Amino acid sequence: MRDNGVGFPEGVDWTSTSTLGMELVNNLVNQLDGAIEMRQNGGTEFVITFPAE
Repeated sequence: MRDNGVGFPEGVDWTSTSTLGMELVNNLVNQLDGAIEMRQNGGTEFVITFPAE
């Protein structure tokens, strides 16, 4: 998922945020042994990867 907005505020720990959307995404990715990477370059991008079985 990517946008071209102002980006995530500095100092915010997006891995432990209390917003429902991020909490659901983090829980799902963790349950499936995946990984989330946040990139900030002209907006915010989240890259989610899952291991191949």
